[in-house]
Amino acid sequence: NGRWKDKQLISEEWIRMLQVPSEAKFNYGYMWWLNNESIFSAVGFGGNYIVVDQENDLVIVARWLDSSKSNQLLEMILSAVEPE
Repeated sequence: NGRWKDKQLISEEWIRMLQVPSEAKFNYGYMWWLNNESIFSAVGFGGNYIVVDQENDLVIVARWLDSSKSNQLLEMILSAVEPE
């Protein structure tokens, strides 16, 4: 919720607000894609991604990633951190 160790980097209110779906698109809010209740992501030009997985306390940053490989990368990372 915007906290790293003992420091609040981003306000909790902003984190809550970006998870509210927009009127125009139910899975998009405050320039972030709302993937599910605990995962949201930002997608930028040139294959730049930020994925926040609150359930696993994980932030993923990828640069210059081929968009056809984004789901594969996310699946690989989540399989490494989630118990089987």
